[in-house]
Amino acid sequence: MSAAEETKVWSGTPSQKSNLGLYALCFLVAIALIASASRFDGAMRTITLALVLLPIGMALWRWLSTISTQYTLTDQRLILRRGVLSRISPRPSSNACLASARSACARPRTARRSSISLE
Repeated sequence: MSAAEETKVWSGTPSQKSNLGLYALCFLVAIALIASASRFDGAMRTITLALVLLPIGMALWRWLSTISTQYTLTDQRLILRRGVLSRISPRPSSNACLASARSACARPRTARRSSISLE
């Protein structure tokens, strides 16, 4: 079967729910930094408020990397494309081959891991 005969079965992106813990942590750290900035004055206040950009930047980067990840399942392979500033597509030989798979089973998400098992 050639690549021209390959048909797309499913395509999608990861859920942002997997990042909920990081988003909550970044929000709490940002609030704590803003609250602690009121105790300082002058340069310390400016530095503390500048530090608020770190958790905001972390959350924004995670959000961007999640929405820039795309899974495509065809009748022959599973293709993973990801990249925020540049796209990374694996070589065709490194994609999971589905030609010899009899069945596929999606396992539930655990902390940062989910998988599709092929038999």
